Amino acid sequence: MLKENVLKYYTERDYNCAESISRGANEYYGLGLSEEALRLLGGFGGGCCSGRLCGACAGGVAVLSEKYILTRAHQEEAARDHVRDFMEAFIEVLGSDLCTELKERYWDDEREAARCIRTVKMAADLLEQKIREYEK
Repeated sequence: MLKENVLKYYTERDYNCAESISRGANEYYGLGLSEEALRLLGGFGGGCCSGRLCGACAGGVAVLSEKYILTRAHQEEAARDHVRDFMEAFIEVLGSDLCTELKERYWDDEREAARCIRTVKMAADLLEQKIREYEK
């Protein structure tokens, strides 16, 4: 399961939410993203370091972009549809795509390493579900 790969990066290797989603998916789906490409997602953690767009959501969008954009986003209608669908489902399932709102709902104060673990788990499950749907 994608979630197991993502959690390995989040809990064992201390990557942020966006990094964990992208690194876990890179490994799980064999995307072939380089270390340099994966580092691009670092700044999306913590809602782009400002509490805005959830990093787990941004990581999911990055994965979808890598999987479905073959040339340029403007030329890939199906990829845009997949991203839009993922974003809508993310908001429906988690209640928001804003980091600050998701932290209010799902933050785990119990364990220091847990932080946004519930959000990351739900994002990973949703991303895997959506990719399965798109691959049919």
